[in-house]
Amino acid sequence: MTLTPIQGERVWLNGLDIQTGFGKALAQAIKTGGGQLSSDQNVASLSLNILSVNTDKTVSAYSTSRQVREFNHFTEVSFSATLLPASETIPPLEANLRTERIQVYDNAFVLGLAEEERTIRQDLQAEAARLVVLRLQALKNKP
Repeated sequence: MTLTPIQGERVWLNGLDIQTGFGKALAQAIKTGGGQLSSDQNVASLSLNILSVNTDKTVSAYSTSRQVREFNHFTEVSFSATLLPASETIPPLEANLRTERIQVYDNAFVLGLAEEERTIRQDLQAEAARLVVLRLQALKNKP
């Protein structure tokens, strides 16, 4: 059985282009989670406002000769979500989340590096999108 945390919910998404990058991953995660995107806020049952998305990498390890040996790739997402129509008893959900992955770097195999980075970035965005949808379930299930 597939987990569908927001089954039947209509999600109005604000602050993100769903045609590229994280927006595309989030639209897919909403669909996989059982929800659907709504183009009209008046018929939506959840409002999701993406405040920021940051995808980057940092060096996390060096060799004894100061050569880069590992990169830490990450995606950070900040968002707020509200049940519609807005309720005074259930406050908006505000959350920040971060997904990370370590990439071992070997300068002898540089040719595949760009493709590996692209794959890691897509995986991190998909995981962050999945976590956003799970947080929406928490909002939906509040008493």
